[in-house]
Amino acid sequence: MTPYSHEPTGWILNNSDPNMLLFSSDFPHVEGGRNPVKRFEDQLTGVSDLNRQRFYRDNFIDLMGAGLDSALQDHPSLTSH
Repeated sequence: MTPYSHEPTGWILNNSDPNMLLFSSDFPHVEGGRNPVKRFEDQLTGVSDLNRQRFYRDNFIDLMGAGLDSALQDHPSLTSH
């Protein structure tokens, strides 16, 4: 799932499976906002560093798996869960 930056992303991460959310943005379109990373960061107060990393990076790596460049396929996040 890829929430919009104005949705309660921190609440979703803290009250569901943190493996299911991925960062995305439709920047520079209107629904992407002017500063989507800042808007997400504002929503992620109280979210652990691990879940923040999963949201911004690791969940995408897990989703893409073998579809990624071979240098990324052996990333520790692929084998750590």
